[in-house]
Amino acid sequence: MQAINYLTDWINWMTLLIIPAGAGTMITYQALRKSTATDDSTIQECNKKISNTIKGAIIGITIAGTITAVKKFYE
Repeated sequence: MQAINYLTDWINWMTLLIIPAGAGTMITYQALRKSTATDDSTIQECNKKISNTIKGAIIGITIAGTITAVKKFYE
């Protein structure tokens, strides 16, 4: 049971701090790159990376929430 509690603590940290902070940092960096870019290929690349970062953050938080829900169901 101690391993499950350890996993739950890590999931809480990921959901509340690591995933949103990392995604926000990446989006900010790409937005700054995009605002200073002059060619269209760099702007399209930044838009794609911003979109992928948002999708990845949503998937990560959803997976963490699913694991938490399954854990609560089997307690």
